[in-house]
Formats: sequence, structure tokens, C-alpha cells
Amino acid sequence: MNPLFQEIFWQVCLEDFPGHHAALAAVLPAGENAVSGKAPRQFDLACKRFFADNEITWPRYEDYLTYWGRPLPVIDEEADEWPDYKEMGELLAHRITMAYINAEKRQKLLESVDLFPYWRLRVIEDGRARPECLAESQTTRHYTDAFWQEKKFPCEWLDCRCWITHSARPD
Repeated sequence: MNPLFQEIFWQVCLEDFPGHHAALAAVLPAGENAVSGKAPRQFDLACKRFFADNEITWPRYEDYLTYWGRPLPVIDEEADEWPDYKEMGELLAHRITMAYINAEKRQKLLESVDLFPYWRLRVIEDGRARPECLAESQTTRHYTDAFWQEKKFPCEWLDCRCWITHSARPD
């Protein structure tokens, strides 16, 4: 049992799926196993089953598709590929995992604020990062800055790969 993972799991999941507590509870063990290094692909599959078994729509996923210029899912019993529950499952598992990694990282950074009181947002600049995240990553902030109190990890965008790191003191 991982109390931090459970807390983050419920924060992330209930934000987007508030009426699906029981169905999400079935996903939780696979997530705990994944973050402890056991069968990470099972977490993706459990998230896929969550969407498929409950025929859940996900506005955040629709925003993701729209942003990247992909067609929106159509729930149609005769359509084999839409919605893409596999992709949705992978994105949900990724979202939960990144939130957990950032919560863990934040705890470690807080333990060393005497040595490293300045933090910054790190972004993978590979063409998949959102412009908002890239812009936020340009500024180093003191750990007490309101930004760190308000910033959610992952951000509102699916496939967010931002994380917190310590940084040198700003100029």
C-alpha cells in the first residue's frame, strides 16, 4: 500500500471521473504495482478496461485530439476503432504516473530547500510540449512562490511530461 500514490490517484481520477469511484477502485492496484516497478503495462490495460467497460467519454481526451488535429471519437457500436480506449488508457495511466512522480519529487525537493530553494519546471522540448509549458519553464522561482502552490502536475493537458527540478538562483 502506497499512501502517496493512492492520494494522487484519487485526486487525478476524481477530477475527471467523479461518478466512477467503484470502477476506478478496480484500477488502483494495477497503478500501485506499476509505480513500484511491477507490471507497468498492466496499468495501461486496467485504465483501458476502465474506459471500455464503462463506455466513458473524456472531455480532456477530446481536447487533446482537437489540439493535435485528430478526429474526435464517435461512440458507435459498429466502429472498431473509436473511441480509442487503448490510447485513452495509456494517457490516463501516464497522467496518474506523472502526477505521482511529481508529488514524490516535490517531497524530496522540500527536504532539501536549505540547499536548493529555487525550482523550475522542466519540459521535454521535442515538439510535443505545449507552448504554455515551454513558457513556464523559462522562469526559475523560489519554492515559496505562489506558482508552486497553484501549479498542478501534470498540467491540464494530456501527455504532459513536465516535472519539477531544483535550479540555480536566478540572476
